[in-house]
Amino acid sequence: MSTIDTSVRYRTALPIDNETDEAYFEALNDVARIYNGADFKIRMIKCDGAFESKIEQVQDEMDIEMDYCPPNGHVSEAERDNRSIQDRTRAGFYRLPYPVIPRLMIQYLVMTCAGSFNWVPPKGGISKFYSPYMTMSHQGLDINKHFQYELGAYVQVYAETQPTNTNRPRSLDYIYLSPDWNNLNGGIVIWI
Repeated sequence: MSTIDTSVRYRTALPIDNETDEAYFEALNDVARIYNGADFKIRMIKCDGAFESKIEQVQDEMDIEMDYCPPNGHVSEAERDNRSIQDRTRAGFYRLPYPVIPRLMIQYLVMTCAGSFNWVPPKGGISKFYSPYMTMSHQGLDINKHFQYELGAYVQVYAETQPTNTNRPRSLDYIYLSPDWNNLNGGIVIWI
């Protein structure tokens, strides 16, 4: 599920494992927490009519007005956002050197592609100088943390062994997925 707002122009893409009402509610709740953490209040969500039954709960529990498109109608901002994310994801997918790509890596590829739009100030956003990421997180991007590796890079991660006087390897091979946005140093990796 992808989201974009019309003021900050902050974009997200969240994986939905199953198409249940609870899964959509939880994803929207995660997005609402981002906005609440940045002192923004979500008043209205525009979405396709296909989601009406899936997110009725939002209107009641989150006190957010829902605006559903009529049948065969679409939200133009959301459609453009989806197309942009798909284009970037397609380019990133074909840049990866692997013959088989696990589902988890594809999910992180989509989330990274959507998040990369938040790194620079967008045209028509609320600021010409601050990116949506800075506006929402109140933090800048650090080149040594956020851009040290790209998705799909081979990395070696230090693994402490007990006892320490063995010949077991001190580092293990992984594939890098994303920086850990909550941790000062570190990243999210997948074991090969």
